[in-house]
Amino acid sequence: MANYSLMGGSNEHPNASVDAAPMPVTPKVFARLSALNVLSTITVPLAGLVDTAMLGHLPTEVSLAGVALGAIFFDYVFWSFGFLRMATTGLAAGAVGREEHDQLRALLWRGTSIGFLIGVALLCFVPIIGLLAPLLFEGMPEVRAEAAGYVQARLVGAPASLANFALAGWLIGTGRSGRALVLALLQNLGNIAFNIVFIVVLNYGATGAGLGTACAQWLSVLLVGGSLIPAATPRPMVGQIFERTATRALFQIGGDLTIRTICLVTAFSAFTAAGSLFGATMLAAQAVLLRILGLFSYAVDGLAYAVETLAGQAVARGETDDARRVVRWGILSAVLISTLLGGAALGWSGPLLSLLTDIEPVVALATRWIPACVACAMVGSIAYILDGLFIGTSASAELRAAMLWSISLGFLPCFSLGVVISSMGLLWCSLLIFMVARVITLLQRRSAAIPTGG
Repeated sequence: MANYSLMGGSNEHPNASVDAAPMPVTPKVFARLSALNVLSTITVPLAGLVDTAMLGHLPTEVSLAGVALGAIFFDYVFWSFGFLRMATTGLAAGAVGREEHDQLRALLWRGTSIGFLIGVALLCFVPIIGLLAPLLFEGMPEVRAEAAGYVQARLVGAPASLANFALAGWLIGTGRSGRALVLALLQNLGNIAFNIVFIVVLNYGATGAGLGTACAQWLSVLLVGGSLIPAATPRPMVGQIFERTATRALFQIGGDLTIRTICLVTAFSAFTAAGSLFGATMLAAQAVLLRILGLFSYAVDGLAYAVETLAGQAVARGETDDARRVVRWGILSAVLISTLLGGAALGWSGPLLSLLTDIEPVVALATRWIPACVACAMVGSIAYILDGLFIGTSASAELRAAMLWSISLGFLPCFSLGVVISSMGLLWCSLLIFMVARVITLLQRRSAAIPTGG
């Protein structure tokens, strides 16, 4: 029997190999994984909240609005490669369940190498972002300039960011939640520390926010990646790392997940961009509210990661009842957490928003729409758990199909009407309908992730 330490897996000691037994599906293991994963994922929106607070307390909202626009670029560019995290998680969980240790080692090298190489290619965009700013970003010239500076600075960290995607996926899939927590802490607490220097001390505005993120990404990949060298030794031959069938499987799953992610990012990016129709103040208010929405989603994502690990490993070894049990635990826990967070956000909306910005018009607009933000977060929490099931079991084709139906029938009709008649209420309604549609379509397809005959 494997020894599951406080750090969340059987391989958390410094010289751990990849030869790990599948994790048992018990409430204790689920709770331990979930707790570590929540601590890991919650640092992402907390770092974003701190960044927003730093920018929100500058004399004008230009830098905050510029980061909001620049983030849309990264939502598409970086999260188009988010499959490196999700596909690696599913493949790693399956390899652990089947006890394919050589494949697990090769997968670590494969995912991180591909991520790093893609990131190097993205560096080519740095010199031309400033020239393309009028085409990439809408709004006032000063907001476009801030957005371009943010994007250029953050692209410096692209190789590390994309390698970290695969690294995090491998850690989650193998149950190394303790190491995943360290990775997240270095990324996000490091981001806060660097942003204090670049935004508060040096007053670099949106460019400073991008530089802070880039530096934190490099710090985390070097330290955590280096700590995994014993687990990745002996290094497979290049032919094994990029073996044709395994690499094709990664990209095939990745293609499905990329379509799913682009649809998801499109919905949120279109929602954010539509805010610019109402002026820079509304755009800044949306940026604040989306940070709060991120707090919900990342907290629940910690539970979803536990579902990915345990359900993925259970299905791989044919124990489908265990997988169903994990999903039930995940949904019940997500509803509880989102309800508690929702009540806190509504009950203390004033102090919460004041922490993020002291620009009174922005606070007033954010206060008006925070109930809609909470409603979207609470419904979406169930969708995040179901996403975890499909990702952990590599049921990517069905996940892609569910997302396509959700955005085409759930989001676009109401969103389009909201844009045409300039109704902020309909824009928030479109986001809520989108979340409901995701839950319904995923529930209809859950047998693809957990075979009923198992």
